[in-house]
Formats: sequence, C-alpha cells, structure tokens
Amino acid sequence: MPRLPLLAAVAVLAAGTAEAHAPGGSSFGFAAGLSHPFLGIDHLLAMVAVGLLAVQQQGKVWLLPGAFVAAMAAGLGLGALGFGMPLEAAIIGSVVLLGALVALGRGLPPAALVTVVAVSAALHGHAHGLELPAASSAVGALAGTAVLHAIGVGLGLGLKPVAVRTCGAAFAAVALVLVLA
Repeated sequence: MPRLPLLAAVAVLAAGTAEAHAPGGSSFGFAAGLSHPFLGIDHLLAMVAVGLLAVQQQGKVWLLPGAFVAAMAAGLGLGALGFGMPLEAAIIGSVVLLGALVALGRGLPPAALVTVVAVSAALHGHAHGLELPAASSAVGALAGTAVLHAIGVGLGLGLKPVAVRTCGAAFAAVALVLVLA
C-alpha cells in the first residue's frame, strides 16, 4: 500500500490554484464538468477529505459522500440560477474544517458531520454553478465529485488511521496557506 500516499500526493500537487473554474473557461459538456472538481486544490482536498472522513465513521461509509453530492447539486442549482456570490474564504475555510475533522478522527456526532459536509458542499456547488456553462457540465461536476469521494474512501480504507489523520492535518494546513496567500 505504500503507493497510495504517493498517488494522493501527486494528485494534490497536480491540482491547480484555488479556483472553481477550468482554465480558459471555454470548455463545456460532461467531460468539462467531470474534470472541474479536479482543477482547484480547494475542491479536490475537500472532496477527498469527505471520503477520508466517511471511512473514519465506521458505518455507513457512503452517508457523508451522498450528503455532499446532494447538497452540492442544490448549490450548483442556486449558482446556475445566479443567486448570490461565492465566498472563496468560506470555501477554503470549509477545507480547513474538513481537514481538521479528519485529523481529529471521530469527533462529531453523525448529524453534525452531515451538516458540516452539506454546508461545505453547498458552498463548493454554488461556486461551480456560477462558473459551469451548461447543465451537462453540472452533471459531470457531480460525477467528478463522486470520483474524488471514492478516491478518499479508497485512501481511507488503504491507509493506517494515523496516516489518514496526517492527511487531514496536511489538507487543513494547505487550506490555511491558501487563506493566507
């Protein structure tokens, strides 16, 4: 299993800046939406963190990722309709919070975790909804999100608990650097 942390590190380093939009902003369709969550380090870290956090709950592993995708879909819809503006600081703050929760392990009751995940997802979805050009892109973004959750779950199942918590601390640290940058 030593390759899993290396693959995770490569994925993190390959991600772009903390932005929800694709470079150039002119691509559209399912494939563009699918790649969308992978292009901003804030989104990538948040979604992988949700997968890691889900594994730490030792139960319904797909509850948190499912809540994230559902709330992200709602946020996407609101963003696509032009409601409000994304709050980049809140989005990055959600990464700090999700990373810290992973670093701490099982610290909150399930209902509180679902709430934190849903609010984070709505923020991320809203940012994507403001920037994605078409409904097919939104479906792709939700699929990309699910893929990142699955990667997080896979990492969570493949790594020792201390390594999972270390990943969470690293995610929170990266997000803090983004806040300060």
